[in-house]
Amino acid sequence: MSIRVALSLALIATFACDQVKGPDGDDLSLTGVVTRIDDQVPVDGGVQIDLTLGDGRTEVVYMPSLFTFPPPPPERQEIYSQIQKLRIGSRVRVEGTRTELGVEIEEMEILTP
Repeated sequence: MSIRVALSLALIATFACDQVKGPDGDDLSLTGVVTRIDDQVPVDGGVQIDLTLGDGRTEVVYMPSLFTFPPPPPERQEIYSQIQKLRIGSRVRVEGTRTELGVEIEEMEILTP
């Protein structure tokens, strides 16, 4: 295989990987109503929350486990404190980064309890 062919294949593979990821890494601000809360923190998991946005779409937002090594930053514990106040029907604003799992919560504000 020539170097030119190998480099072309490597370039195509790199481009294809970026396209598979799509919008991953995008910073977002979402406002919506909580329709589901799956809190697995007590059993060493994370939290997944379904938000229904104003246009009717549902977005999954999440917070990873608190039980990591090294320990998570203090901000994650603050986010979890906010999550514990949520109820189905709460209206929230979430800022985060899109990943393949959904939108990882970086900041959260409860607008209506």
